[in-house]
Amino acid sequence: MHSRSARPITSNLLGKAPSIGFGLALTAALGGAACHGREPDPDVVDAGSNSDGSEPVPRPCWVDEVRVSTGTATLGTGDGRFEPMPEMLPLQHGTQGGYNLVVNVRMGRLAPGNPDNPLDPGNPRTRVHAFFTDTNVPLTLDSHCPFRTAYVPSAGGDYELSQGIPLLFDNCWRANDLSGRRIRLELELVDATGGYATAVATVTAAAPTGSYPSEPEPDAPGCQHAHAPPPALGWDL
Repeated sequence: MHSRSARPITSNLLGKAPSIGFGLALTAALGGAACHGREPDPDVVDAGSNSDGSEPVPRPCWVDEVRVSTGTATLGTGDGRFEPMPEMLPLQHGTQGGYNLVVNVRMGRLAPGNPDNPLDPGNPRTRVHAFFTDTNVPLTLDSHCPFRTAYVPSAGGDYELSQGIPLLFDNCWRANDLSGRRIRLELELVDATGGYATAVATVTAAAPTGSYPSEPEPDAPGCQHAHAPPPALGWDL
């Protein structure tokens, strides 16, 4: 698909961190760092220290299993509070050189967690993946772990994220790969009780706002992603 030479793929972790609050940045970082900071196993530790000083028992940050939807979820955007997803969503150029789309989530009939404590183990797990709609090639292949951000009350008795989260694309995808492309976003959300919800949204990626490097970049890593398996949440063409 791409003719650039292959180089290691790295994720743009918190590529837009200056625009989000500390709590959201911390929980997004913890969710991403669990899978990007070490490479011995794709399902690395999501555990704290034990009160008796013993080593914590490793457990996966996300378990892929068949779940039944018990809640509701809607994918939107908005650097601040939730906004409905537009047809065209501008790319953002992050501080670590990658690109992202800002997403927000509204959910209902699920436990929202504790917005006063970003490390509360009762905070839900939220995971969003992205794919090119026409080829099903993943844009977030390097990401597996969810972020652990709590939700705050919104209108109508539902809950939403208090600020948007940057959905960080693998750094091999540059602006000229993304601008004008249809992108399918797939959300999974699991609360502390096992409640589950999914959502799918399709947008057209608009050119980045503000300044960003001219494309193509001569030293950009090549995109070597193969086609992904059929999406678990179905197509939204």
